[in-house]
Amino acid sequence: MDLDGDHRLGAWQIKEIIDLTLPPMKTTKERFVAELPADTKSAEIEIKVTHYPSGITGKPVLELHRVVKKLSFEK
Repeated sequence: MDLDGDHRLGAWQIKEIIDLTLPPMKTTKERFVAELPADTKSAEIEIKVTHYPSGITGKPVLELHRVVKKLSFEK
């Protein structure tokens, strides 16, 4: 979705035009937008970087990195 909330491209379309790989030893930045209820006073955000090894079926997932942040909102 774009900043106006309009659906622009499907996930299958995005992967055709954007390189979604994480280069070794490089930092990338991502931005995610979420709407919270107006009376929200705090939120906990968890970010996980996971790896799905190719050639392995089922659910084996390697968690490479995890960060949890607690946010407080003042009004």
